[in-house]
Amino acid sequence: MKKITVLPTREVMWANLLLMEKTDPNLARFKARRDDHPWRIKFYPLLLKHAGEELYAEGVVMMLQIAIADYEEIIKSPEFLRDAMHCHIPALIDAMVGDSDIAQDAKNFWQAVLVETAEVK
Repeated sequence: MKKITVLPTREVMWANLLLMEKTDPNLARFKARRDDHPWRIKFYPLLLKHAGEELYAEGVVMMLQIAIADYEEIIKSPEFLRDAMHCHIPALIDAMVGDSDIAQDAKNFWQAVLVETAEVK
């Protein structure tokens, strides 16, 4: 039976996202960023609106993909940015999912999505 995770409160999620910026090697460039970085102003709020939601692992991945697409639309970014942002999905999963088993299920699902979409291209 699949497990459901409850995403953390806005405050906890925000703290986890800021911690992710400091600890994830792919986000090391954030260390020198200011509070007015576009992710903090425009992307993180898209994630924070899901605080407290109950999701399956697959739902977490879908929510992140939708948030990335919404962010791209807001900032009118080129399509290559989506691919760049997608490399951060595992770290975002860790920041948003407290249950390590569900986090791993979400990362496994994300890898399956990558394999499936690579086969379609």
